Amino acid sequence: MEQSTPKELEEGAVVKDGALVDQDNDADEFERTGTAWSGAAHCITAVIGAGVLALPYSVGALGWAGGPIMIIMFAVVSMYASLLLSDAYRYPGPDTGRRNRTYMACVKSFLGPRQVAFAGTVQYVVLIIIGIGYTVTAAISMVTIHRSHCFHVNNPCKPYIWRYAVIFGAIQLLFSQIPDLHSVTLVSVVAAIMSIGYASIGLGLSIGKATEHSHGHGTVEGFPISEEGPAEKAYLIMAALGQTGCSRPQAMCVLRSVCFHYIQDTIKAVGNPPTERYQMRKASVIGISVTTFFYISIGCIGYAGFGDDTPANLLTGFGFYNPYWLVDIANLFVVIHLIGTWQVISQPWFAFVEDTTYRLLPQSTWLHSGFSFYIPGLGRQRFTYFRLVWRSAYVCFCTVMAALLPFFNDIVGIIGSLGFWPMSIHFPTEMHIAQQKLPASSFKAILLRCLNVFFFFIAVAGIIGNVNGVRVDTEGYVAFGNGYSGK
Repeated sequence: MEQSTPKELEEGAVVKDGALVDQDNDADEFERTGTAWSGAAHCITAVIGAGVLALPYSVGALGWAGGPIMIIMFAVVSMYASLLLSDAYRYPGPDTGRRNRTYMACVKSFLGPRQVAFAGTVQYVVLIIIGIGYTVTAAISMVTIHRSHCFHVNNPCKPYIWRYAVIFGAIQLLFSQIPDLHSVTLVSVVAAIMSIGYASIGLGLSIGKATEHSHGHGTVEGFPISEEGPAEKAYLIMAALGQTGCSRPQAMCVLRSVCFHYIQDTIKAVGNPPTERYQMRKASVIGISVTTFFYISIGCIGYAGFGDDTPANLLTGFGFYNPYWLVDIANLFVVIHLIGTWQVISQPWFAFVEDTTYRLLPQSTWLHSGFSFYIPGLGRQRFTYFRLVWRSAYVCFCTVMAALLPFFNDIVGIIGSLGFWPMSIHFPTEMHIAQQKLPASSFKAILLRCLNVFFFFIAVAGIIGNVNGVRVDTEGYVAFGNGYSGK
């Protein structure tokens, strides 16, 4: 067993494996070996979520007139925000100066400490809620595989979603002991391959369905008004705006913003003078280009294939019964992908809690005590008792919440909408204005703040629509029941 000596944490220091690292010093204790391609793998892992399979439903809610336009618009804005964030990695930057290894450090450097509390609250609430939502999504995919087997052996069943949430949580208990994002590159690469795999299967099945001529291929205005009347259609459109731009498939908006600087901090500086900025820009272009291709393809072709009968999810909604084995493989890919994605989005939250705890209790011997052993593929890794206890407790919390709330996607939509505007639009644009010292009356500053206001109202619409979805979900809900939700 190894035991580190407690010492005071200075301003700008971060904790790595129970040791103190000065984040203001380029000559710190770990070597950055990441490239644009590893950065792109991290981005794709965080960006392509199982929610991409819900895009056809969102396109159907908005219709051919609005669906494709909204997907492209959000992709363009996400790309631009990524470029702004890559410039803010160093202060005063963009190529020289102190590293901003976390989103909070970036906000503090450019906008001051008053903005940090707001940004931090939004950031970490988003991470927690999406972590629970991903547990629910993985459990639903596992339930779908179970139901598929029952269907094809003529044995109707209603498997318990909460049991599969516990299985997913047990897997995360192991993976959550990975020290930090520097150590999960292999996990991210595997997860990225899985995400492309199930997205490709969904796209291929959608193309096959779209070539059939026995049904309509969607309309300009989208889904018809239901028996509930125009109000329900309005809620549906608002929820689709929030889901398309702010939450499920466009996890790029929140997760990319939250994890962005953790990813950039893994990249090796290249060029003369050495800089990480252009590598991260390349990673963003690759990652967002790949994901946008799948978004626009699956969203539009899926809606064309099903028309007004588009399911809430191409796989878990059982839009395809055959070939059922291919659907099962796709759902297995979803589960494997979410195992990796859960880690990518949780590592910043782990780092924040551990860093804060070491700051508050710098003299605690137990916090710094630990042990180390060799892990194949990762080498010798050091673990602290505090990390073991705290991360395990957090995984258990997410698992219990997922088991209690298996309709969690609408709640994720609310939180995604709440986090989308400040984390992906407001702070990146305001930090850019501060970094470039743009006058408030300049054309560029006015344009950026108009963009701010526009997407603020998009986020509000998403919140309203998804709150209505939660209302519908909770009708007749029984905790730990064996009901199935494909939402």
